[in-house]
Amino acid sequence: MKFLEPVSEPSSTQSPTSFRVIHFNRQSQQFDGLEEIVHLPEVVPDDNGTQAATNRDIEKSPQNPTGWYIYGAKNAAGMFVVQALAPRALFQLQPNSVISERKAALNYLKKETWENIESQKGSVQSVLVSPQSPNAETALQHWHLGDRALLLHVYGGIGGKNKEPAAQSPLYFGHFSYGHATVIREPLTGELRFDI
Repeated sequence: MKFLEPVSEPSSTQSPTSFRVIHFNRQSQQFDGLEEIVHLPEVVPDDNGTQAATNRDIEKSPQNPTGWYIYGAKNAAGMFVVQALAPRALFQLQPNSVISERKAALNYLKKETWENIESQKGSVQSVLVSPQSPNAETALQHWHLGDRALLLHVYGGIGGKNKEPAAQSPLYFGHFSYGHATVIREPLTGELRFDI
């Protein structure tokens, strides 16, 4: 689904919690399906007062045009309450870019991915490192139902005004994690996507 607009007005200290959304239509392959109001509670700050995410201006997010997967349940009044969400772009097979040469891949991983990091806030980046795929269009031809991929997630820490305590020193290692994804058929859209 895609967020259209907040229904509840935000205050200076709180974000809106109710949003008008529109669902994806499998027949048209567009966001022209059912419209409804969902409840998206604000994320509770951690012990340091840092919010890991916000719903403020989610309808203006760079991820909103391609939509979101939302997970949750209906409350006693029958309104759907979002308990988790994920940008659809993160699971699509189509990468933003493809790197087919080893030297270029190492340069990207060591330097390019970290350049202008603040300008990347709120974005999702999908880069396929593959000698078999010279461009993004060709990359799709190499994925088949059941294929598996290795994932690497890199996190550098929360900075800014409410930076996390571990990021206070001049040197902070963040964390990384590995995972795998399997290509599945998405029941909502009918397209192939990663199941992470």
